[in-house]
Amino acid sequence: MLSRLTIFIFSFLAIVCTTPVEKQPPKEIIYLPPTIKDSTDINDDNILRAVYSEYKFPEGFFQEDFKGGSPYYENTISIRVLNDHWFELSTDDRDQAFAWSESSSVHSSYYRTLDSERETEKFFEFRRVWLAHPTDILLSRVHKASYIDRLMFDRINPGDTLAIFRAAIIDTITVKELVEYLWFYDNYNIGGSKALCSQVVDLGKSLQYRLFHTMVSYGDWGLCDHISVFRTAFTISKQNGVLTRTTETIKTLNGKCN
Repeated sequence: MLSRLTIFIFSFLAIVCTTPVEKQPPKEIIYLPPTIKDSTDINDDNILRAVYSEYKFPEGFFQEDFKGGSPYYENTISIRVLNDHWFELSTDDRDQAFAWSESSSVHSSYYRTLDSERETEKFFEFRRVWLAHPTDILLSRVHKASYIDRLMFDRINPGDTLAIFRAAIIDTITVKELVEYLWFYDNYNIGGSKALCSQVVDLGKSLQYRLFHTMVSYGDWGLCDHISVFRTAFTISKQNGVLTRTTETIKTLNGKCN
């Protein structure tokens, strides 16, 4: 015959063994910004830290504050000139730039009213607001022809030639700013696109800006993120300002698993 103590022990063990244990969610890893001075610092740890932290680009990299707006460079599609080629427009005439901006807004799905405008060495900008939704702000821009010509670069069928740089001085400083300006516009709102480091090399008749950067293909449930690291060489002729681009993949690795 079992004693009362033995019965109590068996009862206690039965309760313990049948009570479900609440699973704790995995602890979120907090990634610090990377420490990258040059391409020799591009290792798996720094890549993961760059991709999964708030880091976006190295110190001194060109950037803009759009103040709640979204930049958009007017082009042959936005003004309904062409439907199968996307060439960004350029002019040094403010009235022509405004006419293109107005045409684009008229042909848009809804009209945005001109709120303000400004002019820089790089572009004309017309800040437009959809009055029905005042937080919908478009920074309608037109390239300055005296700074850059992009009529040879088709965003629908892109080639290696990106632009013709029209600045009076072509040196390491102006080339760095030009390339980072173009890269920033294309990548500022892409989550996994991070600039790791860069260098400018004088090749004699041309200058080459080499940028190391990432792109992420985010995995679905049960899959891991796939991270690619690229080296893109932007080469600009000192003679005519033609800017070309070539890109190679230098590393791939798995990121977070979902």
